[in-house]
Amino acid sequence: YKDGLMLSVEWCVEPYTYSVCCCCDCCCLSKKLRYERGIASAVMNSQYLPRFNAETCTDCGGCEKICPGKAISTTAGIRTVNEKLCVGCGLCEYHCPESAIELEEARESPFAKDRGIFHHFIIYLSCYLVLAPHFIIYMLLKGPKRKRAREIEW
Repeated sequence: YKDGLMLSVEWCVEPYTYSVCCCCDCCCLSKKLRYERGIASAVMNSQYLPRFNAETCTDCGGCEKICPGKAISTTAGIRTVNEKLCVGCGLCEYHCPESAIELEEARESPFAKDRGIFHHFIIYLSCYLVLAPHFIIYMLLKGPKRKRAREIEW
């Protein structure tokens, strides 16, 4: 946060492996896909959105500058958040000198949900149906086990 890096959660399909990424502006492919190419699924939204305290806000504009998605704007002295652009990373909250921003739960959790035993059965069955034929073809093409030219002595 101190360096302005956006923390995001990355995940993949079964078995739902999660990781935390510190995205920078210079080389983060996911960030470039989302903000330069418009592919919203490249960076997953968190369940949080910033809420502004108008009484303590000094209109310094720091939140607008630090926001990676340029989701924060000011119209007629009122700060608003574009929910489609905001990933809920919390950079605005951390860098607000007056602590006028607070993240609140406003969206459904983006994390994958367990769909039960039947879902797992279908996933694993489909993996075996795809991988088993490839393995069998590999073994047939490989041929019988060949003897080594010389044994390795340990």
